[in-house]
Amino acid sequence: MTMIKVEKLNHTYQNGKRAVRDISFSLEEGEVLAIIGPSGAGKSTLLKLIAGLLKPQQGNIYFQNVDVSQKNPSSRRIGMIFQDAALFPDTKVKDNITYGMKKLGYSRSEIKQELMLISKLLHIDHLLNQYPASLSGGEAQRVDIARALIRKPSILLLDEPFSSLDASLKEEMRQLFVELQKEFRMTMIMVTHDQQGAMLMADKVALMKDGKLVALDTPDHLYDKPPNVFAASFLGTPSMNFLDAIIHNESGKSYIFVCGEKMILPRAHHNCDVICGIRPERIRVCENGMFVGYVKKVKRDRGLYILDVVCFETELSILTNEPCNPKDIIRFSFELSDCRFFHKHLETHHALQVI
Repeated sequence: MTMIKVEKLNHTYQNGKRAVRDISFSLEEGEVLAIIGPSGAGKSTLLKLIAGLLKPQQGNIYFQNVDVSQKNPSSRRIGMIFQDAALFPDTKVKDNITYGMKKLGYSRSEIKQELMLISKLLHIDHLLNQYPASLSGGEAQRVDIARALIRKPSILLLDEPFSSLDASLKEEMRQLFVELQKEFRMTMIMVTHDQQGAMLMADKVALMKDGKLVALDTPDHLYDKPPNVFAASFLGTPSMNFLDAIIHNESGKSYIFVCGEKMILPRAHHNCDVICGIRPERIRVCENGMFVGYVKKVKRDRGLYILDVVCFETELSILTNEPCNPKDIIRFSFELSDCRFFHKHLETHHALQVI
């Protein structure tokens, strides 16, 4: 069942900034969508439109085939979790969690039953009589989650929920959300700058730029086969390498010239200038490598080496477990099947089918 459908959504602020431009997508029941992109891309605006906190000037939003575009948040049966846990400071944890249920007229026994269930699930049942000031960051975040989930929303919206947490707590909260999503079978949309979390948690990743949706795909497919240079450069640390290359036909065969070397293409292609994209982890440092370069800089990352290498007046990154030092001369190689090719002269720099 299609749980969320967005059609040609547009929103312009009073200052004239067009924050969301003709965005369309759909989510099936139980799917998780992560919305990523640079600051100012329109991610949070899109989420607020879906939540009903803003009304679109154009376009429609459907929940289970019902148009909710102009409905208030309270009538959309959604849960929302923001970057900072906005708890009432002078109200006990238990009353913070059940505030929404009381407003909706749930009975005292229903509230008590649901409070016990959700607080035990989130391991905060021992905190119910405390006040927010006494909670740690992780505890406050769990209380905020409990408040969003206690009404069993079919849709959960999250706006940068982990950005203020330290690394270990962030990993704990990611895992918690994976478990909660399976437990409640919620459809989730998450705005985040955390690429790693997006790739781990989401069924689909939407990439935004300047208010537009420039890519929408599964995490693996978006990483391995990005549709344009922007998507390729935005995803991954270190970023994808982009190498100037030329495709040329000789004697009925097509070759590509990259970093001063000539490689045969498995299929014919017309003569053109292209951008050859290759992920740093797809490059192998080896004694018989086709390419030669010198190491400009070396960084360590989780037991691996990130090499900044200069080859044929081109600088590229290589991720390897081979120890190297600055000024070393190394040989390396990569497979054309691991490359992604893009139009060089078109503004969109969209992907080309070369191999």
